[in-house]
Amino acid sequence: MLIVADENMPLLEECFGEFGTIKKLPGRNLSNSDLKDASVLLVRSVTKVDKNLLEGTPVRFVGTATIGTDHLDMAWMNHEKIHHVSAPGCNAESVADWVVACLAHWSLRMGKNLAGLKAGIVGHGNVGSRVEARLKGIGMATLVSDPPKANRDRLFQDSPLDELTECDLISLHAPLVPEGDHPTHRLIGDAFLSNLRDGTLVMSAGRGPVLDVAAVRQHVDRLHFFLDVWDPEPNVPQDLLEKVDITTPHIAGYSLQSKWRGTEMLYREFCKFLGRDPSVIPYPLSPQIINLEPEMEDWRRAVLRHYDPLVDSNRTKEALLRNEAAGQAFDLLRKNYPLRHEFDFPVYRGEKLSTSSMTRLKNIGFRIQHD
Repeated sequence: MLIVADENMPLLEECFGEFGTIKKLPGRNLSNSDLKDASVLLVRSVTKVDKNLLEGTPVRFVGTATIGTDHLDMAWMNHEKIHHVSAPGCNAESVADWVVACLAHWSLRMGKNLAGLKAGIVGHGNVGSRVEARLKGIGMATLVSDPPKANRDRLFQDSPLDELTECDLISLHAPLVPEGDHPTHRLIGDAFLSNLRDGTLVMSAGRGPVLDVAAVRQHVDRLHFFLDVWDPEPNVPQDLLEKVDITTPHIAGYSLQSKWRGTEMLYREFCKFLGRDPSVIPYPLSPQIINLEPEMEDWRRAVLRHYDPLVDSNRTKEALLRNEAAGQAFDLLRKNYPLRHEFDFPVYRGEKLSTSSMTRLKNIGFRIQHD
């Protein structure tokens, strides 16, 4: 069989090579003609999968290596009996790492002690729940807004969105829901941002259209914005790009481990679709051993040694600002994104650190070896 896949997905040969020929193509530019002989389509969030892309093709299995599914026309695929799957949670750890790294950067730059501050989290799924656990692990109080989850889970403590305006920082992880009882399209707009205190940090690493870009423009001079996702993409607004504190090119979930996980999850779903048992897919790398020196006693410096979002932000602004082909540059930044590991992939040795520091690092996801 012919398997058409986004060229940026790893482990394709390891997971799908036994099933047929793999044809790798740029995900944003996939067309109906590319799929005329394909049985399987593997994509990421940049590919809109709908009638225009699939009609008249032999594709009967679609897998997206993403948490979100708003780029899939699932109703049409259901009608056409095209099996479709996603990879929920595949990049949740990586996005949580990004949030913690942003907080480490913000805390050091602003001279803020995060312990005791209050964080508002919008969306409490695979990512939001991990973010909340990590923020509590560094001593922060949290309020969470997720009405759909509250409807499903009577034990979940939901806070009305307007109560989150009292928080010191806001972290957005809601899925994109265009309509219904709880739509999230431009959920965070002028009304919400106007009620935030000056200097509040707003982080967005979920779906770009959840945050109203026009409202950001009205408040960018008095609030701090750390944005990994935009509306629109890839042609992000140049005027805002220059003003936001931190911007990264939709790579919060781009750790090597999250990409491996996403492809492997699709492989397991494909095996289920075929009615066969999956094999164990060995990862091509072994964890590195890293010694934490005394200057890493401050957990924030240990985090920024592992991953500093300012480096990504500077690279993004340098590539996109005053670039007539900024959209192409945005996609190239994603395609050529340098290797980044999740916090818990390397093994850290911390014999020279205090017990409290090692505990804090464990709380935010580091793997610590004591001997």
